[in-house]
Amino acid sequence: MKKWQYAVIAAVVIVCVLTAAFLFGDTSQPATGEKTLSAPDSTIQSAPIQQTPVASSAPEAKEPAVTMATESSATEAPTTPSAATEASAAVTTVTEPPATEAPTTSSAATEPPATQAPVTEPTTEPATEPTTEPATTPATEPPTEPPVPQCTIYISCATVLSHMDNLKAGKEAIVPENGWILGTVSVELQEGDTVFDVLQCVTKQYGIALEFSVSPVYNTAYIEGIGNLYERDCGTGSGWLYAVNGSFPSVGCSDYTLSDGDSIAWLYTCEMGADLS
Repeated sequence: MKKWQYAVIAAVVIVCVLTAAFLFGDTSQPATGEKTLSAPDSTIQSAPIQQTPVASSAPEAKEPAVTMATESSATEAPTTPSAATEASAAVTTVTEPPATEAPTTSSAATEPPATQAPVTEPTTEPATEPTTEPATTPATEPPTEPPVPQCTIYISCATVLSHMDNLKAGKEAIVPENGWILGTVSVELQEGDTVFDVLQCVTKQYGIALEFSVSPVYNTAYIEGIGNLYERDCGTGSGWLYAVNGSFPSVGCSDYTLSDGDSIAWLYTCEMGADLS
């Protein structure tokens, strides 16, 4: 819009310059046969063309219209250099100083580039189906059976070692060097087992000779020999005795019922038990 305003103003200036050149040109060149009326130079000089300066609404760059006006005025009135000079001088007064445009600061230069927030795509995790664990039944321990009753038993003829002079000839080979015919062993008890029952069990299991007799009067078993060592083989007071838990019962071995944890000892005596501690 501003450029159009300057174009209109330039056209008006050109028209004014041409009109002034035409008028002043006709007055300075008299026609043939007519009387020349010379106006004083002071009149021409005292009436310069007044141009109203046009205020620019907005600063713009200088237009090339003014130079065109001066060139046209020079070609139209070559015979009146003073008038053309004055017109061009008057026109030059219209020239406005070049407007300095306000520096346009680009927003891209002053404003820092906008930093976009990183777009985080939602990670879709595979749907995990709930795992149903099989119901675990509490472990049922097997019923604890009561411990099997047991007893221990050993067989010793160690007293013979101190009475070897009384031992019958030929019996030396059957007497162990340490006096132990059977070391301590454990035996499971059955209900109602007696000392005699356990003695029969171990002698059979370990291959030990056993000699016994049953008394018809007392209906009890009498042990005559163990491991081929019999009564009276080492003196008149020698033979086999048994002890339970360190004491010598007053009943026969087939009449003594055992309990869990009992300890049986079969001992050979050479002095009717006096040599047994």
